[in-house]
Formats: sequence, structure tokens, C-alpha cells
Amino acid sequence: MTIWHVDDDTLQLELAAAILQKAAPGDAIVSFEDASEAAARLRHESPDLILLDLNMPRMSGWDFIEAVAAQPGLPPIVIVTSSIDPRDKARSAQYACVRSFLIKPLRLSDVRGLLHQS
Repeated sequence: MTIWHVDDDTLQLELAAAILQKAAPGDAIVSFEDASEAAARLRHESPDLILLDLNMPRMSGWDFIEAVAAQPGLPPIVIVTSSIDPRDKARSAQYACVRSFLIKPLRLSDVRGLLHQS
């Protein structure tokens, strides 16, 4: 399985990579600090799952979803955010490509649950 993690916070990327490796040893974890880079790469590659932060400079998580939502074969997206705003969670439910909405920090139990859904 290939999992992409898109978050502008380097520490969050490192912590999540450690949790993901513990939950799914051997899976490929690809980190992006810039959502626009991930969106561009998504035109040529297809991961099995995308973990996506919402609040990022240049291209927000919402902008990323809008840019790729109509793409055929889009993998499921899991929002992993510090936002506790119920409007963000409600907005995420409007997108068929969004599988889940998680509040940071990412936890091992969250990851195991996601991997069982795949």
C-alpha cells in the first residue's frame, strides 16, 4: 500500500510517518509539505490513500480537494487537521472522495481503523 501524507508541518509529517510505519510496516509513506506538489504528482501516480491537512499556505486542503475531486480513480482522502470547527467536518462530508475526518495528532488507533477500511 502507498500512503501519501500532505501537511506543511514537518514535525507532523515525521510523527505520522512513525505511526504509519508501526501500523503498516513495509507500506510506502510519501510526504508532501506542499499540496500543489501532491496535486501535480497525482496526475501521474495513484496512491492507495491520502492523508490531508486543511490549513496550509499556497494551496489549502480544500483547494487540493477541489483541484482533484473530479479526477477518475481518485484514492480515498482522510482529512487530518487541527480544526475542531464543526463546519469543516460538515464540509468534508460533501465530498465523496473524503473517507474520514480526524483531529490531530494522528493516533495509532486511527491509522489501524483506516487500514481496515481499505
